[in-house]
Amino acid sequence: MIRRAPHRGDSAGESLLELLVAVTLLGTASVTVLGAFGTLIKTSNAGTKSGAVATTLAAAAESVADNARNAYDASCAANPAYNPINGVELPAAVRPADVTIAGVRYWNGAGAGFTATCLDTTEAELRLQLITVRVRTADGSADRTVDVVKRG
Repeated sequence: MIRRAPHRGDSAGESLLELLVAVTLLGTASVTVLGAFGTLIKTSNAGTKSGAVATTLAAAAESVADNARNAYDASCAANPAYNPINGVELPAAVRPADVTIAGVRYWNGAGAGFTATCLDTTEAELRLQLITVRVRTADGSADRTVDVVKRG
């Protein structure tokens, strides 16, 4: 007579359902971790660009304020001839076209502050200009301005 081995039940291996649950959990965890890494990289990139804009803005403002690099423009022209990148080393995130003079306002001498109207004068205390320097990245992710007061 042939004897059969006793039946051991279903605990000898994994079922298809157990494998599906395990793969689903691992897949979900992987997608979450990869998404977190993507967010980290984007945030780091934005911070790098913002830092490049801030550094360039400070250097461009110094360039505009420096009379050796940008002489006082008393022409009262709509766009005074100031070059904010004169003597400024630009980082890779900022193109020369992204460093601009956003506006120039003139001291009016009547106590109302700076206005868009230029006074054609030789009086030193009235020869003040409020120059707005703007720096942005090519993709627009970072954009900052600063005002510089220049005396003629």
